[in-house]
Amino acid sequence: MSLTASPSESEIALFSLLVCDLTAFDDFDTQLLALNLSTLRAERAAVGDIDRLLSAYRILRAECADGDVAFRCQALRSNGEFAETLKQILYLFYLGSIRINGHWKRCGWRQHEDALVWKALGVHSPMTRGEGEFGDWAERPRDRARTDQRNERRDEH
Repeated sequence: MSLTASPSESEIALFSLLVCDLTAFDDFDTQLLALNLSTLRAERAAVGDIDRLLSAYRILRAECADGDVAFRCQALRSNGEFAETLKQILYLFYLGSIRINGHWKRCGWRQHEDALVWKALGVHSPMTRGEGEFGDWAERPRDRARTDQRNERRDEH
């Protein structure tokens, strides 16, 4: 995935407002917002035109009261042009992944670790604490002695 140019501060600020409205969370790291906006832009063919959605959202914010989140979200959802992009934003922020051509695409360790599903569950993201690195579960364990001991105990039962 090739990422586009870094989003401007004003684009990140608008995207942050949209994401807060859609997810009901409001404490997003600026770097994560920039990364996710760049990801959506880079995958435009599969996820829809995030810039058109942001433009429509900017207009909606100007036309209604700040606290009218339900109206803004309903107005965006009722526009069929934005349905896929809205889903992809929710996937990206809640799961750290997007769907491309019917297949899940993980977007990186940062999106995985900061996915809202973990915050909603009140737990840390799996495979992100301890001695290992992101993705190390795909490799054989480094401590052969410990692994051998576990295998021996399992064989005894």
